[in-house]
Amino acid sequence: MSALVPSIVTTLGEILGPAHVSTVEADRRRCGALAPSIVCWPTSAPEVAQVLKLAATRSLTVAVVGAGTRSASFTAPEDGRLRVALCTQRMSNILKLDESSLTVHCQAGLLASHLEESLARHGLSLGPLAAPLGPSTVGGALAGPHTENLGSATHALGEACLGLSVARPDGSVIHTRVAPRRATGPDLQRLYLGSWGALGVITTAVLRAHRLPESSATVAHLYPSVAAAARASRELLALGVRPRRVRIVNQTRAAEELDPRHYAMPAAALTLLEGPALLLRAELEALETSSHAHGGTELPKDLSQRWHAHLATRVDPGSGASYRVRHSQLPAALALLEGSAPRPFALDGLELHALTLWLPGDDPAPDGTAVDRDLCSLGSVRLRPALPEAVRPFRALQDPDGALAQLVPMAAHRGARHA
Repeated sequence: MSALVPSIVTTLGEILGPAHVSTVEADRRRCGALAPSIVCWPTSAPEVAQVLKLAATRSLTVAVVGAGTRSASFTAPEDGRLRVALCTQRMSNILKLDESSLTVHCQAGLLASHLEESLARHGLSLGPLAAPLGPSTVGGALAGPHTENLGSATHALGEACLGLSVARPDGSVIHTRVAPRRATGPDLQRLYLGSWGALGVITTAVLRAHRLPESSATVAHLYPSVAAAARASRELLALGVRPRRVRIVNQTRAAEELDPRHYAMPAAALTLLEGPALLLRAELEALETSSHAHGGTELPKDLSQRWHAHLATRVDPGSGASYRVRHSQLPAALALLEGSAPRPFALDGLELHALTLWLPGDDPAPDGTAVDRDLCSLGSVRLRPALPEAVRPFRALQDPDGALAQLVPMAAHRGARHA
């Protein structure tokens, strides 16, 4: 262990209190692949800012740890500097809930699932999100890569963000305004949303809440082919129905997401609907009509609920490659994927003009492979969640000393190409 550690621990103890700084191996091991020498637990934005300022002046590297979802698969490249893990677990309070304005002000270390539970007691929710947040913290979900919308009625958590407080490496804290959009200058919070923490540490956020829907329904159907399921779902959208989510899987993927007894499914689709009871009944009738017209057969309710529960536990679709595909390109893309060596895949993010094709696995179609080239030759666009290009020049200005560690996937750290 570096000879600098005792001095840094003492200084951090003066900022946070000695009980909130640790070099114990068990605490460091909880940070996974980040492998820090010191772990600290601040409780407020000023404390976070002081830790970052110390890191800039003492040539330390700070890696932020929330619920630990990213530290299990991400790491910070070795730069020869002492690494400090800044854990946000103590920053987990709801500061204010305004049921009239439908806004909630909370600290960034609060688990998104705990926030949802608290809002539900008031008949509120974060809304139909593009993807389940799972065990992520609010700050981690906002700072992480932008999520592709998985339904015509969903939104990413960043779109529900009305204001942020961010601690910066120079020791300052900025607060973006919670106000209607107007021509008063750049929207600074957009720099920090989806920036992977490259510019600062999100400490609090003001989020828009939504009232819980009056009714909801989860319906699963078996189809003779993936193409038939896609046509039925697109026809549903053309009728004016806006599901929260439609997910279509082929036979191989269905075996992984559903009960093992259903290995023989050619294709399956899960449709989530919610809204006023009268509207929901009309949408269910439209779904049944559209499904029947394309050879669909409804599956038991317990199966659809089990499938939905499985998806709800996923933080994101998982590792792999995803492409935005126009409906006119879909038959050719399916023919490519269902050739001599069928592979598991899913269709999500269904809209009238396009959908998202997801190939699960350990990056099964990296740049340069035949599948990737063929899909792109059809006009499909590969989706690459990465650090926004606009953030890069600002990083050199706001963090010239490199106090904030830049997390990268462990596969990329080992030299593998990662989109």
